[in-house]
Amino acid sequence: MKIVIWGAGRRGQSALEQIGREWVVAFLDSNERIIGKNICEIPVISFEEYYNTYYECPILICFADEDRGVEELNARGIRLWFRLSDCPGEYQEPNQRRHLFSYIESQIKCKHVYYLLGLNLFSIQFANMLIEQYKCKVIIIYDGYISEEMRNVLNNLDITLEKKNELDEIEGEKIICQYIPEKNNCRLQVEGWKDFFDCSDKIIEYHNKDIQRYRNIHQNEEVVIVATGPSLKSSDLDKLYKKGVLSIAVGEIWHIFSETKWRPDYFVKQDAPSQKLYGDLLDTVATKQAFIGDTYEPFWEKERTCLKYHVGYELAENRRPKFSNDFSKVAYFSHTVTYAALQLAFYMGFSTVFLLGVDCSYGREKENVEYGHFYSNAHFKATGYVKPVLQGYEKAREYAETHEKEIINLSRGGYLEVFEKRDFDSVFEE
Repeated sequence: MKIVIWGAGRRGQSALEQIGREWVVAFLDSNERIIGKNICEIPVISFEEYYNTYYECPILICFADEDRGVEELNARGIRLWFRLSDCPGEYQEPNQRRHLFSYIESQIKCKHVYYLLGLNLFSIQFANMLIEQYKCKVIIIYDGYISEEMRNVLNNLDITLEKKNELDEIEGEKIICQYIPEKNNCRLQVEGWKDFFDCSDKIIEYHNKDIQRYRNIHQNEEVVIVATGPSLKSSDLDKLYKKGVLSIAVGEIWHIFSETKWRPDYFVKQDAPSQKLYGDLLDTVATKQAFIGDTYEPFWEKERTCLKYHVGYELAENRRPKFSNDFSKVAYFSHTVTYAALQLAFYMGFSTVFLLGVDCSYGREKENVEYGHFYSNAHFKATGYVKPVLQGYEKAREYAETHEKEIINLSRGGYLEVFEKRDFDSVFEE
């Protein structure tokens, strides 16, 4: 099977490397400036050329608004398509690593019968590997409608399709290949299903034992997560400094250092462009420890005082991201580094988390928009991805409520309405 990637931008190019070039025949894009050219040595085509030459190839939707993509494909009469968000997070991350499939291969048993739960590009690639390399019989269990075109593709790959409701009656190797809500996922694993959709807790290359010493070191304490929204004031940070309040900062917080003696105890940064641009500066921001996401491999080619954590990509429009119980293994992504900081705070044992400068000034917008910070000389345009950011905050609130913790928003501005709002001055009185 060959596929066409719809979207020749960063997400599409990252997906190309994870999927494997041997699977991809073209990029599909509407940008006339790149149609007819090659990107990553792959031709970029228009819909017209897709109809004429590649119509039997499934399309992988590789841009943020997947629902819009599905609507357009259906309107065009195209029934062969996949969503990138239905694949594991490794398909979406900026680094081209093979840790997922290396782990999976270490678990395979030759000539066995495999039941794969979920029909998506990942389960098809996995099935193809089982059949071609390990001589296994593969049955993909699906739910919902499958087009005749998709059935024909799978038949050509010798993949059997079954629609089953009673998953506990299956005999064979049982693998989860799709997103499953956490409660149901736990039940399935008890029944003998292995989760290959999210292997973060099992892929040792993602784990950092040095982070483990921070587990519960601030049991039942309070902390302020300081972000870089326009409402952030140095006078508020002066109050935190005088009172000795513990803090975790995110973003380019150093722009305010010339105005205050306050410095964060901890610091979190995860975007690749910042690691590429600022390099050694990120080692110096926190007074105790900085935690930097593993999104840019060259950053880690030299010795660092900051600690690397694994960013688990799970970008989906129609579900909330996971919330990590173990920051030493993974912190899940939600289009805002504040979400990673919340996962770190609860991993450290803090019971009350205050938010400051977390304006979410785009919180009432219907579409993704650019937003600003308390400083003006930003090197990068900041885009507020409204829906996934708010879904992340809703997940954080859910986690706090079910673990006897609380998140309180003290930010002076913005439209973050997910958490309880309190007045900063009344909480930190002189």
